[in-house]
Amino acid sequence: AMHAVTGPYAVEILERRLGAPPGSVVNAVPSPDFGSGHPDPNPIWAAPLVAAMMAPDAPDFGAASDGDGDRNMILGRGVYVTPSDSLALLAAHAHRAPGYRGGLKGVARSMPTSGAVDRVAAALGVPCFETPTGWK
Repeated sequence: AMHAVTGPYAVEILERRLGAPPGSVVNAVPSPDFGSGHPDPNPIWAAPLVAAMMAPDAPDFGAASDGDGDRNMILGRGVYVTPSDSLALLAAHAHRAPGYRGGLKGVARSMPTSGAVDRVAAALGVPCFETPTGWK
């Protein structure tokens, strides 16, 4: 959770509601200085996560979110999805989650998200909106 605002949400959803073992969410306590690190979810700032996910005994899923939770780096065992493209991947596969079985009604992305989600939205026949970026 990069010591950012998404930490408590990740604990609630992944550990408490979906049953991941306690402690599965790391860096879950928000900190004004992001634990003396940086909240950008990329291979540099989330190097321990990337190393764990590229190991032969890696778990099935890993993720890191940025400071305000609008970009996410998704990893599978030996697989990396850039934060700019993660929303496109989530949108393309949303119908696999029970709550979105009927599909999406639309998607919204922030400015730093790549145009890949625009193409997924077009293929799904749903609108795509761009939201302002930043914390102010």
